[in-house]
Amino acid sequence: MGNCILLLRDLENFSESSLLTKELQRFDIRAEIVEIESSKKSLKQQANNKELDALIVVGTVKMLPLVRYGRKRGIQTFFFHQSLLDKRSFSKISKLKGVKIYKDVDYGQGSLLADYIKGLDLAGSLGFGHPYVTILGFDRTLKGEKLFSKLSEMQPAIQFKYYCLSENLDEAIKRANESNAVIALDQFSNMVAVLTNAPVINVYHSSLFKTSGNKESVINQYLKRESIRNLAISRTGLIINELDRILSDHQYCAGILGDYQELKSILGNKPFARYAAQEIVELLEDRD
Repeated sequence: MGNCILLLRDLENFSESSLLTKELQRFDIRAEIVEIESSKKSLKQQANNKELDALIVVGTVKMLPLVRYGRKRGIQTFFFHQSLLDKRSFSKISKLKGVKIYKDVDYGQGSLLADYIKGLDLAGSLGFGHPYVTILGFDRTLKGEKLFSKLSEMQPAIQFKYYCLSENLDEAIKRANESNAVIALDQFSNMVAVLTNAPVINVYHSSLFKTSGNKESVINQYLKRESIRNLAISRTGLIINELDRILSDHQYCAGILGDYQELKSILGNKPFARYAAQEIVELLEDRD
């Protein structure tokens, strides 16, 4: 092998995909690895201009048309499914044929997000003299802004900050790492809290017509029990009560952090990007 590996990434996936590029270069220094943002036009241009050994797609269900295009062109295709960011059904993924699928959260494999956080310098602290709570969401939303304003008004003794992972991933992770607690507005933020050891409350929004996809935290789903509270975003009084408990009841807080260690053991601690890159290169070499 020594031609070209094309890595397509969704704009939502930050620098996680760059870990794959780095590890692929480690295992195959001959191949040209091209990393581009996702679009069918870009994929067609690359497929027409280069002899592609492989197509690696990193993203959510909306990237499936690019996965299918690569498969139809006869290109060895790998899909890294970012399920923590997905708001749609996963049923179509299970029906994919001839595509190697990697999940962002799965039993025993580690994750790209864990690899990324391990690579950050999280030393140091802002040195707050009072409780510090981060409201963490993937995107900035009006509901998140309203929650931030309401909680700040209700509990002025706590300093609340609202950070969005899509705006500045590194900054948001560092602030979660320094927090006494995190209020997570989605599944991705739940997992960031686990990986930075920040006690978390999972907050979801619900209306007559729609309930957000994080009504049950991914943490509880994998542990198969209630480790952290799931609270509707409108129940600000209950959110404040749970925050007070986390901040004042050290035994309760220690129990949450102990559950995090159990979850990390379930998900695995191996360097996922390195493992996946090695497997991809070996599969491509076996094909040759």
